[in-house]
Amino acid sequence: MEVVDELSAFLESVSLDELRGIMDVALKDTWRRQSREAIGVARELLNERGLTRAELRNLTREIAPALGFELGRQTRETVDEVVDLSYRLGQEQVGLGLTSTFNRTDVRAIRWLEEHHEFWIGNRYDDATQARIVRAGQEVLERGLGRAEAGRVFAGEFPELLSKDESYWELLSNNTVTRSSEFGRVEGYVKSGVQRIRIDAVIDRRTSDICEEMDGKVYEVDLLVEQRDALMDAEDPEDVKAVAPWPASAEELRDKSEAQLAAEGVVMPPYHGNCRTRTVIL
Repeated sequence: MEVVDELSAFLESVSLDELRGIMDVALKDTWRRQSREAIGVARELLNERGLTRAELRNLTREIAPALGFELGRQTRETVDEVVDLSYRLGQEQVGLGLTSTFNRTDVRAIRWLEEHHEFWIGNRYDDATQARIVRAGQEVLERGLGRAEAGRVFAGEFPELLSKDESYWELLSNNTVTRSSEFGRVEGYVKSGVQRIRIDAVIDRRTSDICEEMDGKVYEVDLLVEQRDALMDAEDPEDVKAVAPWPASAEELRDKSEAQLAAEGVVMPPYHGNCRTRTVIL
């Protein structure tokens, strides 16, 4: 009982924005630390062997553990805690107790959210960073420099290549909290017997055209449940994108009914990177 009381007290003192900040700081700090390790490895290899196409391939393999597996391992605990707390706060905003008992759906949803967002951390290197490093290395090689000189030039450019991922971690943190809290709300609606919800955008100078267009739309909770379950059944990230695609523009949404939007996968937030929109009881 004491543990439950402590958790409840903590949840009452923390907000979703604070959870976004906690995850953002953890991801960026770990990325910077692992980047320094990768930069050290890269400089040592480049200074020793210079730069050739073969050495470029070897370099990307050598730094992969620091920027992939190890990054994911060091941030996993924080990510899992942020997911759990965001989910609980989502349910609390529906009116359920902060420490209400989880059912099987809650447990499955949280596990899926953890695995899904851990994937985007551990695979960031394979998904984008490695390609950027290879392109930059190839550009250096195309300058016609000698092996040793090319190595020195690329070693000097290498730190900037990794710094470009900073904004990605903020986006991932924001979207992790938004999706986790929305999953919590969905099961909260089910537990509370809520039938319909309204899309509630934060309207200010930062509001996107997409969220302005979605603001005020009304959905049956069954549609949210259907999308949530489809997301949890998705076998890979591409399936996730197909189940809940982000609209390219507000024009795609105009003059469409909620049923038409749902058929296209536009149901639950987030609707784009750094989306602040949420669902609320009608």
